Amino acid sequence: MLPPIVLLVPLLLFWQNLRMIDNPIALVLTYSAVSVPFTVWLLRGFMLQVPHELVDASRLDGAGDVRLLVSVIMPVIRAGIAAASVFLVIFAWNELLFASMLTTRNRTATAGIVATLITDRAMDWGTLYGAATLVVVPIILMTFAVSGHFVRGFTMGAVKG
Repeated sequence: MLPPIVLLVPLLLFWQNLRMIDNPIALVLTYSAVSVPFTVWLLRGFMLQVPHELVDASRLDGAGDVRLLVSVIMPVIRAGIAAASVFLVIFAWNELLFASMLTTRNRTATAGIVATLITDRAMDWGTLYGAATLVVVPIILMTFAVSGHFVRGFTMGAVKG
């Protein structure tokens, strides 16, 4: 739960020592490590809203841990998983600091656009606005794709009575 700029120098030295600068795996692992605390914090609130009666009833029916998680808990916290996925995709898509420092040739979409359109001499505003519009389209489509999970509600109707 630190600001990303604090982690930049240690991460850069770490990936340099492993000779993984400009490797997409380094970027994926860095994004995963940075986003885990937020995801755990967000999903914890949804997990606390799962009714104990629902868990107890499935245990009485003979559900094991995996079956309980997949068939009972995951459908109840579906809205939380959708919210977390939207936040994480937006974070990874808009993140420029790690993408610009950990990559040199294999740039991500946003880092590559910024690196080619913004220079020390001039800025091509028209092309930059057009590129920004194209970069936003996948995020908008993904948000619309998971918006149905938000509408269904968090835990309403899971337990009768």
